[in-house]
Amino acid sequence: MGALRVHTRQVRDAYGITGTSLTGKGVTAGIISIGNAQIVDRRPADVVSGSISVGYTPGYAPDDIVAYERAFQEGAAEGITFTFASGDSGGGATEDGVRTVEYPASSPWVTAVGGTTLAIGPGTSYRWEIGWATDETSRSADGTSWDPAPPGYQGKASGGGTGTVFPQPFYQRGVVPASFAGSPPMRTVPDVAALADPDPCLLVGETDYNLDGTLSYKVGNGGGTSPS
Repeated sequence: MGALRVHTRQVRDAYGITGTSLTGKGVTAGIISIGNAQIVDRRPADVVSGSISVGYTPGYAPDDIVAYERAFQEGAAEGITFTFASGDSGGGATEDGVRTVEYPASSPWVTAVGGTTLAIGPGTSYRWEIGWATDETSRSADGTSWDPAPPGYQGKASGGGTGTVFPQPFYQRGVVPASFAGSPPMRTVPDVAALADPDPCLLVGETDYNLDGTLSYKVGNGGGTSPS
């Protein structure tokens, strides 16, 4: 999915240094390798995009977070932009009973990118846009109600929430409502969002043994907004 997104944005190679952007599953390893933060040391790109999660905050190894944060801060000083998808676990996800947000998207030195659902009107006109989620419910057996009751079962949803590790960064002051940021105000994610819904998203064709010889299906996830 991420590779397709990158290619549709006219980047020639989705898994390496492409003009001034760097993507691919090797991003995490590239940010911090053994004894060498390759991206910030060598600066092979100006923009680093990732749809990856290396853990949750709180809960992720503190020593590792220190190493990541150092790399992100050095990158910021060099003018390198890091963007990471905010995940697809919805808002207020919990681990061991503790509310968490995904990392590295929750780093204050990273731009966290969420996903949206877009409503399109006649002539592809913009109607409205909300946070993306795969809510699903079905008609009851007797046809008189919905089972489960709406919004039903939530399979996946754009990640987000308020963290408990990083204080609110300066750029969120006066922007994020106090009811979200908490007291004391903490880092909230995502920062921005883009279309991630599978229905108006990318159409991918794949040859298969169907009657017409092809299989066409739609794919989409939060990773499409900050592709790897």
